[in-house]
Amino acid sequence: MTTEELNKKLKSIGKAMFRDVLYNEIMANPNVTAEEILSRHSELKELSLEAFRTRVSNAKAIFSNGAEQAALAIIAQSRAK
Repeated sequence: MTTEELNKKLKSIGKAMFRDVLYNEIMANPNVTAEEILSRHSELKELSLEAFRTRVSNAKAIFSNGAEQAALAIIAQSRAK
């Protein structure tokens, strides 16, 4: 995965969303579903299921390409709060 592709996926997911929610959820269970994550995070209830599935899919693609540490480095260098 190129840096450009990684940045595009992070933009689609949301850097804070990747760092604060999806990274930990996928690290704990690579097969976790969007529905399972939403059930554990009431603060995400305003998101549509389809939109959240897209975010989860993009996050899993980062992991499947072994780019999760690079993603965290990009986020650390950004202004994501």
